[in-house]
Amino acid sequence: MADTSNLLTAKILKKFTPLDRLNDKQLVLLASHHEIKQYKRKATVIALGSSDNKEYFLIQGKLLLTASDGKQKEIEGGTATAMRPIAHLQPRQYNAKVLETATFLIIDWAVLAQFVREAPKDSSDVLEVQLAVSSEPTELIRSNFYQDLSNNQFNLPSIPVVASQIRDAIADDSFSTQRMARIISADPAMVVKVISASNSPIFRGTSAIETCSEAVVRLGMETTKQLVDIYALRELFGSKLGKLQSRMQALWEHSQSVAVIAHTLAKLTGTVNPEHALLAGLTHDVGVIPVLLYAEGYAELLHDSVLLDSVVDDLRADMGKTMLTKWGWSEDMIDVVVNAENWQYDSGSEGPNLTDIVIIAQVHAWLGTKDKPAHPAMGAITAFSKLEKVGLTPEKSIAMLSEAKEQVEEVRRLVAVPV
Repeated sequence: MADTSNLLTAKILKKFTPLDRLNDKQLVLLASHHEIKQYKRKATVIALGSSDNKEYFLIQGKLLLTASDGKQKEIEGGTATAMRPIAHLQPRQYNAKVLETATFLIIDWAVLAQFVREAPKDSSDVLEVQLAVSSEPTELIRSNFYQDLSNNQFNLPSIPVVASQIRDAIADDSFSTQRMARIISADPAMVVKVISASNSPIFRGTSAIETCSEAVVRLGMETTKQLVDIYALRELFGSKLGKLQSRMQALWEHSQSVAVIAHTLAKLTGTVNPEHALLAGLTHDVGVIPVLLYAEGYAELLHDSVLLDSVVDDLRADMGKTMLTKWGWSEDMIDVVVNAENWQYDSGSEGPNLTDIVIIAQVHAWLGTKDKPAHPAMGAITAFSKLEKVGLTPEKSIAMLSEAKEQVEEVRRLVAVPV
């Protein structure tokens, strides 16, 4: 059993982040899952580039952290900086050398993560952690992201409750259209959107729909579920920001364009369900939302669009994958988020799959725009080669999308139902 001297009373442990999230019972249990270790002067505690799945908390003493670029910072036990895990990211981004005899609390990462998962929730879902020695905003935001992710403290944006309830309930074999209609009816705004969708030219029947239950019957369970997800995502993209609000709006407009083109391409190719493609198009950039939410706290990112683009490119896939996994979405949707801008993505399928469709839709959405990101020519993008398997070339796909302009606009109106 680990040393449980008076250094490790609950009062002392609660000074450390994220141990301050734990209750007294958890702190007692933690006593059997940690190690206390002392290092002499000049000893190397953490080596740059190493990985050991441990968290180091400095109780007493003084350290020198040296980053890969040579930047240095001293950390002394008892100070605010020492209250957080030392050199948290793995592989380690810093070399930690003892300046004055140092005592550490060492905890296995998986054990700590489990304790934090089970910890009581407090009023603050996001911990403001500044772990990086570097003052560069890119490293600061990256450190905050992965610190929060590893401890299950990342404040994941949530899809509205109706979409979540339907996603949870639809797995039940006894789930019925009547039950789905009842869940939707709890949100009057969602009812209006679903009924409006059922009366749109895309789904319209011989008579007008006036009730939620009739709308669900006309649309079908799967399409209704996907439409509810689509409208829930629209609310998510409406997350309120300050100076980055215009960036969020541009993100929504791009996602909307990709979605409607993906829907049309899915109909043209016949290899993917069009409504599934519509949802995938709206979802492919969902990982950018939390990046923007975090970026609001960094002045340099607010005033340097190139730097912000770099942070977004680095983190969007991981954030998106984490969100969809948390929500319990399917592997093919997660694959879209991870590979939407992987120009050499190859699923191994004969024709275009869902990710291929979104990749192709993205490139089409950028045609004629001013600030499109760099990407290979259509002929050099693997996904476009899949079009040839279903009788389309890049040129033909452009022509057919142009001919389907009315259909594209109708789908755009469907997606753009206001929140």
